[in-house]
Amino acid sequence: MLKIAVCDDESEQAQLFRLYAENYFKKRGAEASVCVFDSADELLAASAREGFDVALLDVCMPETQGLEAARELRRRGERTEVVFLTSSRSFAVEAFALKAAHYLLKPVSQEHFDGAMDTALERLSAQKTSVLLLKLAGGRLRTTRPDDILYVESCAHSQTVRFADGSEAEARESLSWFASELAKTAPGQFVSPYKGYLVNLRAVHSIRAETLVLRGGQSLPIAKGCFRELKDAYFDFMLNGGGS
Repeated sequence: MLKIAVCDDESEQAQLFRLYAENYFKKRGAEASVCVFDSADELLAASAREGFDVALLDVCMPETQGLEAARELRRRGERTEVVFLTSSRSFAVEAFALKAAHYLLKPVSQEHFDGAMDTALERLSAQKTSVLLLKLAGGRLRTTRPDDILYVESCAHSQTVRFADGSEAEARESLSWFASELAKTAPGQFVSPYKGYLVNLRAVHSIRAETLVLRGGQSLPIAKGCFRELKDAYFDFMLNGGGS
């Protein structure tokens, strides 16, 4: 049975999302338990005890806000898929830097809720299936998920892969191979902001006029004239469910 958490300090909103979740699973003939919390601290305590498959988090709440709660879930290594609920687009970049499955703008219809839940559940399944087998320098092999790659940098005849855990590896495949394989396993998730780079849009913390800043603090160049195109690609990818 799937376990769903709804966290919103406004009781009316919380109950509405509970109803949406119950309708969603009833229509699909699936079983799920839906727990409602009015504070992020309560959700975090419950998640530590039992874990949740999907958490629907209001962004703006008293004390611990939704973004902070999601950050704590990630810090603890929980694989919960997060859907943010908010009345503003202002927090979108930060929300998706936390690997959010979706970002729903209030007021939310049942139809939009269902689309976000579809994405979250697809990503739960994809966690176990989307992997790449990399041939590394020295004849070594390494398997990795697209989400675990921050970016690929091409230099001479080899590519350096930077991973979310802080490690890096020299791969023998070409950059075009990476572009092709990543397009298959993670459609729309990787873009080239500058010649010789492939960047994971889920790893983006902020997009500036000439620089792309990743959540690990790395700064990568943006080609002249590509800022708007890159920003549009980012929002298209994220607001359409992160390409899951």
